[in-house]
Amino acid sequence: MASNNEDDHSKTKRAPNFTLEEDTQLAKSWVVTSEDAIHSNQQGKDEFFACIADDYNRFTPGPPRDGNKLQSRWKNIQKFILRFAAIYNQMASNPASGTSPLDWLINAKEMYLQTKNRAFTHDSAWNIVKDAPKWKKLMTGHAKNGARPSPRPSSHSAANSTSAESPSLSASFQSQPNPSSTPQGANESELRWKRPKGIKQAKRKVEESGFRRQKLKLLEKATRDADRQIAAANRLNEIQERLAATEEQNSDLKLMLQDLTECGDEELHDCS
Repeated sequence: MASNNEDDHSKTKRAPNFTLEEDTQLAKSWVVTSEDAIHSNQQGKDEFFACIADDYNRFTPGPPRDGNKLQSRWKNIQKFILRFAAIYNQMASNPASGTSPLDWLINAKEMYLQTKNRAFTHDSAWNIVKDAPKWKKLMTGHAKNGARPSPRPSSHSAANSTSAESPSLSASFQSQPNPSSTPQGANESELRWKRPKGIKQAKRKVEESGFRRQKLKLLEKATRDADRQIAAANRLNEIQERLAATEEQNSDLKLMLQDLTECGDEELHDCS
């Protein structure tokens, strides 16, 4: 009986959660298998993920996983990556002036957080699959295996459905604000999101602000210089006035001495 209980417990024991390293390996195995013409196109979904499991279990840093577990995990990862990729590709196809791929990535992650109320955490898997041919087909709705994109949903279902197996590119963007077609009941966080300003415009504002600061500093310096010049002029006037007064006193003293030298002895006696 004890042995049977242990067997039942081992069968029902839940597998550990996937780690970031395991998700990364799953993305690599998905790409490798998808680029194998036989495994990618001539097999059904279960067989396709069985092949993924073979490759995955050869390199995984974690415990072995069967095809069903990997299929379930990939379905979940793919849902998030598709939504993020739709946002990123929209920015890449219509970039703000002067922006770079790094700017698109930062802005896409910010928009994803605002519209989905959660951070995008599958950067590694997205970087691995984003340039794979099968992934590009999946983005346009033409993949044959793996999680197949759902048909184009209505705006209502796109806004409320979060459990679709793989939403299409157009569905992923139903949540983006459109000034000409945004419904009254749209998510407030989506309406608040605006396209990031171009780097050139931002640089122009920084340069204008820097110019104004420099101009203000020059004006302040000119004012200080003018104050110093006025103070120096006042001091010079005071010195000149003192010199003039001294010269006048010297002149008076000279006249007095001259008058004394011109007096005779008798006159000097009388003066004394």
